[in-house]
Amino acid sequence: MGLFDWMKVTYRPATNVAPVSADELRRLLLALNRPTAPFVIRDCTADDPENADLVAEWRMREPNWYAVFGSATLRQNFQIFMRLLPESHEVQSIDRTTQVTWSGGIPSFEFARTWSRGQQWEYRTGIRPFYETTASGERIAYRFSSSEIKKPLLAAVTGNGWTWRRRFMGRLPAGSHREILRSDPNRPRSRKAQLLAAGITMLAFVGVFNFVSGILRFTITPHDPLHPSALASAPAWAIGAAAGALAARLVWTKLPKG
Repeated sequence: MGLFDWMKVTYRPATNVAPVSADELRRLLLALNRPTAPFVIRDCTADDPENADLVAEWRMREPNWYAVFGSATLRQNFQIFMRLLPESHEVQSIDRTTQVTWSGGIPSFEFARTWSRGQQWEYRTGIRPFYETTASGERIAYRFSSSEIKKPLLAAVTGNGWTWRRRFMGRLPAGSHREILRSDPNRPRSRKAQLLAAGITMLAFVGVFNFVSGILRFTITPHDPLHPSALASAPAWAIGAAAGALAARLVWTKLPKG
C-alpha cells in the first residue's frame, strides 16, 4: 500500500480478471485464516454492531492470545466489517475501533464506552512486534497496525475480480448475514437488550397497574358495608396486576432483540 492509500475510496481489480461468485469469494476470505496469525476472519453474528456478512479483527477475544496482545499493551480492538454485494461484484467495508481495558491480563470489551467507526489507517511505533511463523516457514512481523489486516483482504478481493469500496459513514447495504440472523424469531436476546427490555417492561407494568387499580379503587364506594376500603383495594390491585402483566408481556415481545 502506498503512502496516500488512506485517501483512496475504491480499489478495483485488473480488467482481465473475471469475478468469482459471492460464495467463492467468501470461501477465499475465510481461507486467509491461519491458526498462527493474530487476526481472524469470521461470519458476522446477530450481536455484531454493523450490518455486514464478514468481519476481520484481532484475536483479542481468544484466551490463547491474551498474553500476546497484553504484552503489546494494545488498547484498541480494530475490526473491518465487510458486506458482499454479488450484483455489482463489490465488497463494501467500514472500520470500527473499540477501546479495550485490561485487568489481570484479561481484556474487557463489554463495558467499553469509547469507540469510533468509518475508515482508519494507523501505524504503531514503540510496540514490540509479534512474529508469526507460517506452516510454509515464512516469518511475518506484526505491530498490530490496521494495514496488516487490510492488505490480505484487499489482495483477495481485487485479485478475484471484485471491487473493494470503503465507507466512511452510514449503514452498509441491507440483506446481510447479520440481518438474516437477527430476523430469527427464536434468537435469544443479547445481555444489553435483556437489561433494556426488563427496564421498559417493568415501567409498563407499574404504569398500567397504578392506572387500572387507581380507577377501580375510586369506582368502588368505600362506604359500602360489603366493600370496606381495605377489602375494596384487594380486587383493584389484583386486576391492576393482571393488566400490568399483560402490558408487560406485550412490550417484552415487541422490543428488539439486538
